[in-house]
Amino acid sequence: MDGDHKMEHRWSVRKPVNVGVALRRQGSNFKRFKTRDIGMEGVFVESGPDSWPEDTFLELELPLYENSKQTRHRVPVVVVHRSQNGMGLMFCVFDQPLFKAIEYLLYEAASAPYEQPYTDWEERRVNYL
Repeated sequence: MDGDHKMEHRWSVRKPVNVGVALRRQGSNFKRFKTRDIGMEGVFVESGPDSWPEDTFLELELPLYENSKQTRHRVPVVVVHRSQNGMGLMFCVFDQPLFKAIEYLLYEAASAPYEQPYTDWEERRVNYL
């Protein structure tokens, strides 16, 4: 395969969705960002040039909406590409709550509100990965 071509990771539609998320590398504090779009296999996060290198494993915390109630869900992701606007993240684990949440965002919600129910992201440390 030609070295200039990257493998396509998408297998579903991408939809513009603007929600607040948090990212962190294992052992570090969360940083807040907003999403640009989301699909069943991953999400693009608007981080500007402030992003991690490709192939970096991170923990993503994103909102889930179930029965009109918002909760947060954590999932391991890997940086698959970067640009001046942000970075593309691919989900490493895909469980049923995450599937339902993304399905809702893609097919039922016009756009989820940009909410940040937690104010202590920078202080919280959770050993997940």
